[in-house]
Amino acid sequence: MQPTEMIIYMIKLTFTLLICLVLIAAAGAQTDSLPALPASGNTLLIQGDSTLTSEDLRFADSIARINRETEMTAKSMQAYNEGIAAFERQEYQKAVDKFSEAIAIRPDYNEALFNRGVALRKSGKLKEATEDFSLVIHRNSGESKYYYSRGECYTESGDYDLALTDYTTLMSLEPQSFK
Repeated sequence: MQPTEMIIYMIKLTFTLLICLVLIAAAGAQTDSLPALPASGNTLLIQGDSTLTSEDLRFADSIARINRETEMTAKSMQAYNEGIAAFERQEYQKAVDKFSEAIAIRPDYNEALFNRGVALRKSGKLKEATEDFSLVIHRNSGESKYYYSRGECYTESGDYDLALTDYTTLMSLEPQSFK
């Protein structure tokens, strides 16, 4: 799932959960004539006669967790987009810093890791770029652009045997591109 699709999904889920909470609260308001639940180990007294069960609390906790995750995803995407903008302005070190920020927020952000490698390569930091490309290949070995980029680093640093290995893998992943 792409980061943008993930955010949209989380927002929809959050609104769905909020609607459920509103419905639960409305149902509770319509049962004022019923005796209140006893305050026991699995209920919590909240403002007067209203009570929340442990299930309600878990539900609210889930919504809070989703909101935190959505906020973190948005922050990492903002840093990523700022990295792309810096790269386009050829401010490669700033791009590296922004991609690193996105990775710090979401360590599994493969596109940020890949693009940090590209910015490092443009900065002449071939060893660090190769490390980023190797890590992203380890995480997702089926993406041809990762092999191409690492192969370019190997070629530029004179490691022709390793470059050949990556280019061979690239050709096996996209044979239609080499006909």
